[in-house]
Amino acid sequence: MIGLLVAAIVAASEPLEIVIDSARVRAPVNVRGLGINLDYLVDDDSNRPVGSRPLTAALAEIGVRVLRYPGGDKSDSYLWSVPPYDRAVPALTVAGDWDWPAMDHTLLMPDRRTWKTHPLDFDAFMRVARAAGVEATIVVAVDTGFQAADAHHEAVPMDMLIRTAAEWVRYAKASGFPVRCWEVGNESFFHVGARRYADTLVEFAKAMKAADPDARIGAVGVYGEDVGREDGKAGCQDPWNRVVLETAGEYLDYLIVHDYPNWGWKSYAGYLDRDPDFTRGIRKTRDAILKWAPAVPRTGPLSNPTTDSTPRKRIRVALTEYGAIDYEKGSWANVSDLGHALLLTNMIGQYLAEPALDFATMWNTRWAKLETPAAVHDALAPDNALTPTGLALAVWSKCLGEEMLDVVDGRLLKVFATRTPATGVLRIVLINKAEAARQLPIIIKGAVRAAGERWELSGTGPGDLHPAWRKTGPVSIEGGRVLLDLPPVSLTAILL
Repeated sequence: MIGLLVAAIVAASEPLEIVIDSARVRAPVNVRGLGINLDYLVDDDSNRPVGSRPLTAALAEIGVRVLRYPGGDKSDSYLWSVPPYDRAVPALTVAGDWDWPAMDHTLLMPDRRTWKTHPLDFDAFMRVARAAGVEATIVVAVDTGFQAADAHHEAVPMDMLIRTAAEWVRYAKASGFPVRCWEVGNESFFHVGARRYADTLVEFAKAMKAADPDARIGAVGVYGEDVGREDGKAGCQDPWNRVVLETAGEYLDYLIVHDYPNWGWKSYAGYLDRDPDFTRGIRKTRDAILKWAPAVPRTGPLSNPTTDSTPRKRIRVALTEYGAIDYEKGSWANVSDLGHALLLTNMIGQYLAEPALDFATMWNTRWAKLETPAAVHDALAPDNALTPTGLALAVWSKCLGEEMLDVVDGRLLKVFATRTPATGVLRIVLINKAEAARQLPIIIKGAVRAAGERWELSGTGPGDLHPAWRKTGPVSIEGGRVLLDLPPVSLTAILL
């Protein structure tokens, strides 16, 4: 009886019709919300099976606007080059027998220094980025500099990492390669406390700004007023962002956050039960910047009058990793399937319309070890075809407009609409999370084309590993209205 009552309440809360009003603009669409992490260890085309399409072709289909290089955690041990720093020579910061990736003999020879694969070096990355016409965010190694040597781990001098980062900035500038953001470290709160990180960050920022005063520096951040893991373990309750912003804010342009919001959801049913605001943490981080970043501009020899402003106004939030991974053991299977693709499409739709966010990059093209079936964090198959994860980005690439409209939807039906005012082009994305089909009218207010295309991402259910993204026919608007049949667990896109 209670279950029937709950079902009735849920049904009553779902809309009976969807109204798209071109006069109700929620926010400009930020196309830099479409980005992805590369994996320098295996993304080079020479590592792909015979007959694979090039990485650039896959990136074109995805339609990304920002690439993160060399990736996430793998950045901690990556050196883009070695002295004299006149070309890209990929190397590792540490190579102990327990240091990753040195310890992985599928990637390196037993000496842990000689590559077995062909890494995507920085020169090759610049060619890929230029061919794709995208911006770049680059992660420089810092976290292995906090590591102490022991019987199984090596240590690396921090001053060597600082010099390597500065030379990287100098080389990119000399190559005429614009970098949107230089991230100093990756999730450093897993390795060190905020105070030590912030002091080290200042030294990196000074050296990198000396190499290029226009270099934009990104600091590792957390959401809002959270405490870093190492600080928490030590009993320190100082908010990570406060320490970083108060110590290094005058040098910063970005505060970097990561998000994997479906932790502990257990299954696709966990998505059905929830209707999250995926951008709440981003706004909390922006509020932290407004609260703790310096209120006066930087002065002195490293100041740049053309770019410097009050850090409180200048520093933006960047989401350089996100995904639909459930890291809790025994939870939602981390495979790339239709259910996860719908969740990711929902997340991306919210990111595209969040004014507090400067750019976002999904994690990632692929992990160093390919899994069968494809893991939820892999956007590309071994031959560079798109997985369901990659399709989530490709759907949005096809449905971008200049403005995100304000649409009232429900928990089980998520609706996004974008519009380009100059052309009148309208794109509508409807995500039917429910495991039952539904029919409902779409009411469109304002000038709209009378006919367009209907596309659909659908399959046999949330666990379908091979859903189809295809054009399913034309669509006609009569009297500002169209009646749609939405398959269960599906995405429908209307292109007008």
